[in-house]
Amino acid sequence: MKINFRSIAMTIVFFNGIGALASGYLFMSDPSGNRIGLNTGLLIHSPFEDFFFPGLILFVLNGVFSGITFTLSMINHEKADTFILIQGIILSGWIFIQIIMLKMMHPMHLILGACGILLTYYGVMKLKTKV
Repeated sequence: MKINFRSIAMTIVFFNGIGALASGYLFMSDPSGNRIGLNTGLLIHSPFEDFFFPGLILFVLNGVFSGITFTLSMINHEKADTFILIQGIILSGWIFIQIIMLKMMHPMHLILGACGILLTYYGVMKLKTKV
């Protein structure tokens, strides 16, 4: 059985995007974080006083950009693999920065970090084969 890595990448991008849109919206609509069981005390080591700007960044970079990436992949656009690579870098960077700013690690950081690394690896491998 041949593994379809593009389908795996698209699935990761899709679910990352849905989660980021929902979470980003919740953070922007309730910057205290209470709506999803968080509090601003988590942000003590970050430059943010509340979750509004992290929510906005999450919504745009991981949510909207994932939607664009997924759409380009669905229509087999020539830049789809580049967008998957960029999305992997964004997701990996987001998780890395989050761990540093929160000074803590949750199991979801490992899962999403691994997804970011997989997307980055897939993008690099696909672009290498095009050269």
